Amino acid sequence: MTTLVTAWIVTGGLFVVTVAFTPRLTAPVVGVLARAALVLLTAVGLLVGVGLQLNGDNGWYVSWEDLAGAQAQAQVSTEGDTAAAAAAAPGRSQDATTAHASTERPPLPSPGTRRQEFTVTGDASHLTLPVSVTLPASYATSPTRRYPVLIAYHGYPGAPSGWTKTMRVGQTIDEQVAANRLAETIVVVPQINSPLSRDGECMDGPAGTPQLETWLTEDVPRFAKARLRTIEDRSAWATIGYSAGAYCSAVAGILHPETFGAAIVMGGYVRPDFADGPPVLPAGSAAAGRYDLVAAVRKHTPSVALWVQAGRQSPYWSQIQALEQAVRPPTSLTTVVEPDSGHRWSVWQARLPDALRWLGAEIPGFRPQR
Repeated sequence: MTTLVTAWIVTGGLFVVTVAFTPRLTAPVVGVLARAALVLLTAVGLLVGVGLQLNGDNGWYVSWEDLAGAQAQAQVSTEGDTAAAAAAAPGRSQDATTAHASTERPPLPSPGTRRQEFTVTGDASHLTLPVSVTLPASYATSPTRRYPVLIAYHGYPGAPSGWTKTMRVGQTIDEQVAANRLAETIVVVPQINSPLSRDGECMDGPAGTPQLETWLTEDVPRFAKARLRTIEDRSAWATIGYSAGAYCSAVAGILHPETFGAAIVMGGYVRPDFADGPPVLPAGSAAAGRYDLVAAVRKHTPSVALWVQAGRQSPYWSQIQALEQAVRPPTSLTTVVEPDSGHRWSVWQARLPDALRWLGAEIPGFRPQR
């Protein structure tokens, strides 16, 4: 904050000097150079001020050391049960024992390719939204094989391309599979907001408004089971998200352990944080209280394995600490703490291989075949 205020004061001073003294600089050469220098310095000051303001609003970098890339090594801690025990505890995904027992599925939109694009209408939420799917390399050549499923939630504002293009989730998974650190995995990336311009925090709103939690945790898994060859056991189902999508991932894992054995949270939080507009649900209401995930963990102790990446300088750090204090078996929490990192793509991209290695090493359904 001190740096930001100083930048704006200096920029304001440069503007005043430019306005006050530029007319007095009349010497043919010196005057022109001096005027150009003042205008240039004022413009630079304005750009620096705007950049610092945006950084402060978005938390991209938390210090000059972070900007320079000089980060201390992350610290890893664990709370509660082991990840394997939490993910493999009794209980199966919804409809697991009866639904879609056959390996027969409707034809894919783009047969023979790994990237599939769907438009899905949810039976429960009645939302119609895009879903991007990346299939394992062996999917087309192994017609009876079933695969674990990773459902990936993007941030706000954002789209499924945040995972498929910017985060390169398919390529990163392929690298871990090639190194025998992760089983071949189906990646399902749904649109998380409806309308796209509204930050819904993956919550079910009042009747007549978008039911985003229902869409993401009921309709999308049901779609995946109906159209793709999935392993049904909950230990082979996990979620992952960054930023607002990280909160969605935590919602899915903590509130729906009957479906998901694990949830990966990168740069996220565990209480709703609306980027714009009023909250979806009235503050203080019982419906809104459902989405305080610290309280949910404390009350229900869900059998789910959580992997959380967080920055100690993040505005959400106190929430992560509260979550750590709330966790007890059968919940499992692995926290990867960055001492000095911001809220940006490069941080999540760097941690994605670590998260996937954890998934393959600790969660039974994602372990590679040795």
